[in-house]
Amino acid sequence: MTENDQANAKSGRFIPVLLISIAIIPVVLTVLVNAYFNSLDSASSKGQLISPPLSIEMLALTSQSVSGDAGWELLLFGNDGCASSQCQKRLAELQQVSRELASRASVMAHYINVGDLIGNVQLGQLRARFGDVLFSQADLEALDEFLDGELKTKQLILGNGVLARAPDGAVMLYYGPQNSPEDMQQDLEKLFEAVN
Repeated sequence: MTENDQANAKSGRFIPVLLISIAIIPVVLTVLVNAYFNSLDSASSKGQLISPPLSIEMLALTSQSVSGDAGWELLLFGNDGCASSQCQKRLAELQQVSRELASRASVMAHYINVGDLIGNVQLGQLRARFGDVLFSQADLEALDEFLDGELKTKQLILGNGVLARAPDGAVMLYYGPQNSPEDMQQDLEKLFEAVN
């Protein structure tokens, strides 16, 4: 066996290890998050744990903005293109949470319109006001399938509920309209400590 053949054989041994590592990392992150939130008492955790986590890929989102850097996302759903003052207030709160947590981890606010795409004029106005927010569109049937009885679709769309999505795509926390931005920030800070 030549030196070149030996080098190729050695480098080929690392490929299965690399592939297994890539597959295991999201699973380990999800297990750590679930274990952490299951260990908290309800007084210290403000969000509702979604177990097992939901997969964001099920929504087949149509992006209307440049995607983020695969960090954490706070997902806000609506069906009016975030035209209501209540939705815009909630989106501003999520933006503030993402800025407060910026030194700890990448967290983006993400508005998902359920139904039609947001019109160009309205999207331009939203981008002018909320420059660093992601905007997407999802189909109502896909959202129903995604939630799979975990939450009521109408409650999520009309109630300004927020879902937290981990970098691996797992949607694992729900915050209702009664939850403040501080609730979300405190939970995520604790989660970042547990994961890091």
